[in-house]
Amino acid sequence: MAKKKSGTIFDKVLFIGPDVNNRGGIVAVLRAYRDNLPAFHCLSTNSGKGFIPGIINFVRTVVALPFVRLFTPYTILDVHGSGYKSWRRKRIIIAVGHALGFRIIFHIHAGALRKFTEEKGKNYILATTNKCEKVVFLTQEWARYAREELGVKHVETLMNIVSPPAMAKIPRKQGSPLSLVYLGYLLQPKGIFDLLDVMIANQDRWRGKVTLTIGGQYNEDKIRAIIKNNGLSDMATFLGWVKGAEKDRIMATSDVLVLPSYFEGMPICILEAMTYAIPVITTPVGGIPEIMTDGIEGTFITPGDKNALTQAIDMYLEHPELLKAQGQAGYSHSQQFLPGNITARLASIIGK
Repeated sequence: MAKKKSGTIFDKVLFIGPDVNNRGGIVAVLRAYRDNLPAFHCLSTNSGKGFIPGIINFVRTVVALPFVRLFTPYTILDVHGSGYKSWRRKRIIIAVGHALGFRIIFHIHAGALRKFTEEKGKNYILATTNKCEKVVFLTQEWARYAREELGVKHVETLMNIVSPPAMAKIPRKQGSPLSLVYLGYLLQPKGIFDLLDVMIANQDRWRGKVTLTIGGQYNEDKIRAIIKNNGLSDMATFLGWVKGAEKDRIMATSDVLVLPSYFEGMPICILEAMTYAIPVITTPVGGIPEIMTDGIEGTFITPGDKNALTQAIDMYLEHPELLKAQGQAGYSHSQQFLPGNITARLASIIGK
């Protein structure tokens, strides 16, 4: 997946990360780079088609690296990964790339980096990062943790990139239900089951006043069963994983993004929501406090605090004027994450 030569530093950069046809936050970042960089070529280390195709893609990438080094202009590996399985794949890629003489830029997207480090040990982390010319984190706090507590060298910070909205925001009609949206993995640490518990507990007084659209993967059958078995079918809609035009339509017609996570890196869905002028109910974990402010672009709650989540939803019901005010604040704030700013910063990091 490549573009023609551009005469920029990116002609020398080979991106390595998850399959851009897959799902997830890192994939969204790579797609944004693909769509906005003057030159882009990426090799994948997994596959959206399953375990065996993922192994095949990973092996192909490892085997390709010596040939890339010998017969192509690529001299820089820009590697994107997170923790656990992703880290295991990337540590092999980085070890091979380092042995072949590539310059290596390692972007660490792990929202649970501290937990991962506690389980694996500092030396496990350093064994990989010490082979890298630059180690890039999404937030100042993760960068500080890596530099001061782990001893990672050559640390840089680069926030996630987000593309401009593909559709104009459709304003909420007076008297219509408050439209909540959740987009992401359907896992307990993401807070999706807390959100559904809140919908169940308040369904009698919210019926006709609040709706919830859910887009995501994992635990799909469980989500459907919760909706059906608790009488939420007229209030909550589960769409599975959404992308492209369907995702654009959901964003353009939603009033509030809800992401009550227990841990995060820098959620792409929050940046996307802000570009659509959508306020956000979320938690001040990971890099989230670095991309939004409580009461300005949205509302912070404590992870697991279902009463606070209920109160936050009620606040937007009772004060709909906040939707426009906070939405506009988010839209203005999101401009710094658009491609022009982020790609220029990336070029600066690579070129140092």
